[in-house]
Amino acid sequence: MGFARAAAAWFSAVVFAAGCISAPESGAEAPVAVTAEPWGALPAAPAVQEPATAVGERECPEGQEWVDQVGDCWSLTLPATPQDEPEPATAQHEPEPPPVKPGAAPGSGSPEPSGAGVWDELAAMLDGLTVASEHREGYDRERWAHWSDLDGNGCDTRREVLLEEAVVAPAVGEGCRLSGGVWISAYDGAVEEGTGRGFDVDHLVPLYEAHKSGGHSWGPERRELYANDLGHPDALIAVSASSNRQKGASDPAEWLPYDIDVRCWYSAAWIEVKHRWGLTVDTAEKAALADLLASCSQGGGASTR
Repeated sequence: MGFARAAAAWFSAVVFAAGCISAPESGAEAPVAVTAEPWGALPAAPAVQEPATAVGERECPEGQEWVDQVGDCWSLTLPATPQDEPEPATAQHEPEPPPVKPGAAPGSGSPEPSGAGVWDELAAMLDGLTVASEHREGYDRERWAHWSDLDGNGCDTRREVLLEEAVVAPAVGEGCRLSGGVWISAYDGAVEEGTGRGFDVDHLVPLYEAHKSGGHSWGPERRELYANDLGHPDALIAVSASSNRQKGASDPAEWLPYDIDVRCWYSAAWIEVKHRWGLTVDTAEKAALADLLASCSQGGGASTR
C-alpha cells in the first residue's frame, strides 16, 4: 500500500508539471466527465467568434474597408453603371405662321409686296412713254361721253364699277338700282353704305389729263371708250366724293393719295393706263413717277390694290 501511494503521488506531480492535467485543489469541484463520441465521429469544433472590430481598425488594401458582417476587407465602391445616352435633342420648330390670304402681306392686311421685277417692268414702261408738253386748249368734258351702257346689259358704266368695287355686294333692282351695298374709298378709306350714291367713280387718269396727253386728237368713239374703260381694273375706281374733289384733274406731280401705301399701286396704275391708251407724260410728271417707282421698289410697296 505504501508503494502504491508513492507511485500515484509521483504520477500526479509529473502530469501537473507538464500542464496537461491539473490536480484538483482541496475542496474544489470534481471535473465534469466528458462522454466520448462513438468511434469514427469527430467532435464538433467550437465556434470561434471574432471580437467586434470598428471599421477602419483593420488594415485593408486601398479602396477597401473592413466589413464586420463579412469579416473581411471589402470594396464598398459600386462598379460604374453605364449611363444612358442622352435623348437626341428634339429639333425645335418655329410655330407655323398663320395662313395668309392670297395677295396679303404676312402680318398685315396690305397687298403682297411686288417683287423688284414688277417695278423694273413699270420703270421700263414709264421710259417707253413719250415725254411731251401738255395740250391744254379745247377741252370740253361733254365731248367725253361717259356712263354709257356699252355692253347693253341695263347697267351703265358707273353702276358697273360700283358693282365691281363693292366689298358687300348690293342688291340689283329694276333699272339697275342698287341697295344694301358697302364700299371703301381707295384714296382715303372712307366707307359708303346703301346705294353708293355718295361715292364718285373716278377716272384714275382724269379726262382732262387724257385730253392734255394726246386725247385732244381722238375722235368721239375713242373718247367714249376711254371714258367708260372697264378693261383695266384701276382705270375707273369708286372713291369718296371729297377725295375725288381734292384730286381734281391733277397728275402725280401735283397730287397723290394721302396713304403712302396707296401711292405705290396708284403710280403703277397711272403708268399702265397711260401706256394702255398711248398717252404722253410731261417732264415733272415722269420725274415724280420715277421717284415713286424707286421708293416703292426699295420699300416693298405693292403694285396692285
